[in-house]
Amino acid sequence: MLAGSAAEVENVVRLASESRVDTKAGLVLVIEGMGGVGKTTSCALLQSAATYAGLRSALLVDHYERSGRTGPLIAAITENPVVRLETDQTLFFLYCARLSDKSSLARRLAQDNDLVVVDRLDLSLLARAVAGWRLPVASVRDTLRWATCPLGSVRWVTVCLDADEEVSRARSVRKPPRRRSFLPPSVVSSVRRRLLEEAQQTRIETIDTSMRSPEEVLAAIDKVCARELHGSRR
Repeated sequence: MLAGSAAEVENVVRLASESRVDTKAGLVLVIEGMGGVGKTTSCALLQSAATYAGLRSALLVDHYERSGRTGPLIAAITENPVVRLETDQTLFFLYCARLSDKSSLARRLAQDNDLVVVDRLDLSLLARAVAGWRLPVASVRDTLRWATCPLGSVRWVTVCLDADEEVSRARSVRKPPRRRSFLPPSVVSSVRRRLLEEAQQTRIETIDTSMRSPEEVLAAIDKVCARELHGSRR
């Protein structure tokens, strides 16, 4: 499996090098999606396949709740339901500050690696802010555009993973408690719908992972990236 996946990832990186704007930077591959759709597994497999192919790679996965400059502030809000209900906008801006740091780090990593795999960036946060926190979509988009601008001219591709809600819930139960969503099921459904709508509107391909093995999901991600990068060369 790993040999075949490595060849596919190597092809994606080659296409990225031929279409890149910043000739010194590698490809930033962003995996978006709700909890339980297989993002963490896919990100780890992508990095393993890249390493097997002899490529320089980095995996950027951060759990917002406790790490970084904004982590303690975010944790203070998300772990207190009474406070959280009154400070959704504050929480959104904290996430955006975190997102800006993450974008900057992804760009720096891209200068020294052929592939940088990022577990979520702006699409998931937009869906959460609009459908979960009921913030105005226009101002959310403007703020997220500012937060992700540190990526600059680095070549990046976004893929959205999705799964049936029952499947994703079953998978989420197996996660450590600190990585489980605290959102009610009705809110999760609303955020998921918004995420899929945004992906469709922005022409980001969505891969259904419900009936696919991790290896099949990885192959599908590679195919999406190859199509995106091949199209960018024309």
